[in-house]
This record gives sequence, C-alpha cells and structure tokens, in this order.
Amino acid sequence: MLTLGSIWLIFFTDSLQQQSNYSWTPYVTSSFYLHGLTAITGVVANIVGGISKLPLARFIDVVGRPQGFLLMLVFVVLCNSTIFK
Repeated sequence: MLTLGSIWLIFFTDSLQQQSNYSWTPYVTSSFYLHGLTAITGVVANIVGGISKLPLARFIDVVGRPQGFLLMLVFVVLCNSTIFK
C-alpha cells in the first residue's frame, strides 16, 4: 500500500508541475514581450526534460535512491529559494 501511495504521489506531483508549466508559460513569456515564442519555449522545455531524465536515472542508479532523492530535493529547494529570484 505504501508503494502505491508513493507512486501516486510522484505521479500527482509530476502532473501538477507539468500543468503549472503549461499554464504559466504564456504569462512568463509575455512579461519579456516574447509571447510569440511560446511554442518554441514548450518544445525546448520538452526536449530538455526528456533528455535529462536518462542521465538522472543513471546517476540515481549509481549513487543510490535515497542519496539521489536527497540531492534532487536540495536542488529543488535551492532553485526555489529567494537567492535565485
């Protein structure tokens, strides 16, 4: 039951992140007056997101899942902190 709950939580978080990116992309690009590049932004984001999953999976496989999860959590916290905004 814990495994199914964890899978559901990861799927839900990933889906929420993708939907948020889809909804916010026109707003972000319009603030830079590049609203016409919305399609290009989505294509590049999808390519980078797809390419980055394989090396990340390999890294987590080599290092270990708990350590990889902790490292990715640190990256998320650092990137969402006020230092980079």
